[in-house]
Amino acid sequence: MNIRTIQCPSCGANLQFEDRNQSLFYCNYCGAAIQIETNHNKGYDMEMGRLDARGELADSVIAKIESIKDKLILNGNARYSVESYPMQIAQLKDDLHYERFSGWGEAIFKPLLKGIGLLLIASIAIVSLYSLLPKPVLTLLEFAALALPIALPAVKVISKIKKINMYKSGIESYNNRLREAQRIYDETEAYIRENAEVDIPPRFRHEGALDYILKGLRAREFVSLEQAFFRYDETYGTDDSVFRFHPI
Repeated sequence: MNIRTIQCPSCGANLQFEDRNQSLFYCNYCGAAIQIETNHNKGYDMEMGRLDARGELADSVIAKIESIKDKLILNGNARYSVESYPMQIAQLKDDLHYERFSGWGEAIFKPLLKGIGLLLIASIAIVSLYSLLPKPVLTLLEFAALALPIALPAVKVISKIKKINMYKSGIESYNNRLREAQRIYDETEAYIRENAEVDIPPRFRHEGALDYILKGLRAREFVSLEQAFFRYDETYGTDDSVFRFHPI
């Protein structure tokens, strides 16, 4: 049995009590409540203080992320565009180069030969039907047959020219989008560097990752960004291809 003696802070009376990890006593003389620090409540208070500190840290991180969340998402999408558009432009340029300098023989001579073949077949048919069809109809069929060797290659050439113009337009469009994405990235990156009080790596700057981090912080599943990044990587991996960026 461990007997402790204390002095009542209210009336000054000397009090004796048995230390049983009881933290609250009452003075036998004046009835004042006396809070006693014991190993039990000391440890409890320390743990509660630690939990409160962790909660305050999590709330602070949540507030900092929410204040720049829109900028982070815009920055991530712009970065994705800046990195992905050059590859698409390069592919369009390869396609344009092919359409400009290759395939003309196939586009012209193959339809030409086909048109000549159809002309021969049509000529035989016209000769066979010469005595059966009216003169105007025969004349129309003759003109149509004669036009085949020119019309078929012309259709292919026009189609090829349309493809060339389509690739040119696509390259110009992607170049404009790339310039706009670069502008947005530069602006948002400067804003984040100036205003962000937390460091969010670029690969976490999309809505899916940020929502996952905020949800975990609110639920106290983790209280620091380092824990959040680690848990996210554990769940989804570190391959950028699975991240949900959206091109601008």
